[in-house]
Amino acid sequence: MMIGSVADFPRLYRQCFDNLSNGGWIETLDISFPILLNNGEFPENSAFKKWSDLFMEGCEKLGRPANSAELYKSQLEAAGFVDVVETKYIWPSNRWPKDRKLKELGMWQLENVTSGLEGFSMAMFTRVLGWTKPEVDVFLADVRKETKDTKIHVYWNIFVVYGRKPV
Repeated sequence: MMIGSVADFPRLYRQCFDNLSNGGWIETLDISFPILLNNGEFPENSAFKKWSDLFMEGCEKLGRPANSAELYKSQLEAAGFVDVVETKYIWPSNRWPKDRKLKELGMWQLENVTSGLEGFSMAMFTRVLGWTKPEVDVFLADVRKETKDTKIHVYWNIFVVYGRKPV
């Protein structure tokens, strides 16, 4: 996943196009913010929703939008790729789905989020948004607690996009 890592995806895709052999393929897979909810509205004062919104705000300030994956298909086409295909999946935040496969995916995503939340939040919140480490620590404790609540059906969209350089 490249979210927050690339400032200029159109440039990246032009470089990929220029350096791929004719007939070569490119594939991208990325998460897209904001987090979404499939069962109503977020609870009032939702820490998880606030975290998502603030993460997006920080990405915007850095010039690296957190919803960039939604543009990958059109950007690959603009770079010259053909036969471009986009598939969108949902990535549940925990074990809330009834579907067995999505439930397992949610279990692993919960582990990823709860164990990695500090790692992918601290720099954004302290360096970009101006929070102190203790403020972030307290806030992330609330986010972790909420991510475990299976009554809150949060998910991300995941975009898989691939295309071919013409022969």
